[in-house]
Amino acid sequence: MVLASNTRPPQGHPLTERELLRDIAIFELENGITLGIFGLIGEDAVSVASDTGDFEFLDRHQTAQNMIETSQGSNVDIIVAITHSSLDEDIDLAQNVSGIDIIVGGHSHTVLSERSLWVIPSSYRPGITTFTWDNWN
Repeated sequence: MVLASNTRPPQGHPLTERELLRDIAIFELENGITLGIFGLIGEDAVSVASDTGDFEFLDRHQTAQNMIETSQGSNVDIIVAITHSSLDEDIDLAQNVSGIDIIVGGHSHTVLSERSLWVIPSSYRPGITTFTWDNWN
């Protein structure tokens, strides 16, 4: 399965022909918590891709909002965006799209100091909260 919510391959592409492409995945954990997970590619990643061919890349904010609405309609407890975006794009997404609980980002390979995880809770948006772990491996 490939989570690529804002990516549309051309007709006849193996991702669609083999039904490998998904907009969203919903999982229920053993403790009963339900996760809605969707994937986004950022403009920066698209701009450096060697050949995107006839792929279409939809607006990240609108796509995220659509995935949030789908998740909420499925009574999801936690909404997760997995992105291939720059850190700046992830921060922009968190600040401008309400309803994402967790953003797991990649692409920029930005070193986050102090082995920290940056979290912007959807219910509290004035800044970034940093959590650190003492036993980071």
